[in-house]
Amino acid sequence: MKNNHLFNRLPYLFIVFLLFSLSASAQVGIGTTSPTAQLTVMEDAIFNESGGNHDFRVEGNTNTNLFFIDGSADAIGFNTATPNSQIQLIANNSTGWITQWDNNNNDGGLARFQHSATSNGSRVLMGTTNYNASAFEAAGVIGLSLNGTVTGTGGIGVIGAANNESSNAVEGQLAFTGAYTGYAGYFNADVYSGGFYYGSDRRLKRDIHPLNNALSLIAQINPVSYY
Repeated sequence: MKNNHLFNRLPYLFIVFLLFSLSASAQVGIGTTSPTAQLTVMEDAIFNESGGNHDFRVEGNTNTNLFFIDGSADAIGFNTATPNSQIQLIANNSTGWITQWDNNNNDGGLARFQHSATSNGSRVLMGTTNYNASAFEAAGVIGLSLNGTVTGTGGIGVIGAANNESSNAVEGQLAFTGAYTGYAGYFNADVYSGGFYYGSDRRLKRDIHPLNNALSLIAQINPVSYY
């Protein structure tokens, strides 16, 4: 029985022997007899269909965890083996943009982020910066409208919209506890608006001093009527 058992395993042992004997330039094809890489798969591929607690990792030239799937956390990590969210990307000290999205076609939007649940009050997209100096004026979010000429028209760098009359389409906030020198909004050109509303919050005022002789100042008012 032992001899028959060993005999039945000979084909498998032979395959293992071939795999270990092949050089690094050997190529294996699944669904093809003409592989073009060390492993070529011509049809669909499924990993971990049993739903087990198994990870999947792709290593780069210098990055051990260039792409990592954490099976136990159901999360995907780029440059990390311990993603803290469903998808997490960690920079690898390279210069330039960490991610870049380009659309060279004449149609189609580039990216869309959306909350479909009406009860979800979380942010859809947030940009933050932890810069604590003033040399570069790092922006959390920036929008650019690019045109081939400086006289182009119709471009919008950033647009804010609300579909009801009780919301704020665009809101700017400046964090402060006392006197401040910054602005909740800054524009270096003309601003068009359908109306202005001035807040009366004490936090929005500075250099507050008592007004003396208020009654004498009121007495100097010369009211008139005209048609």
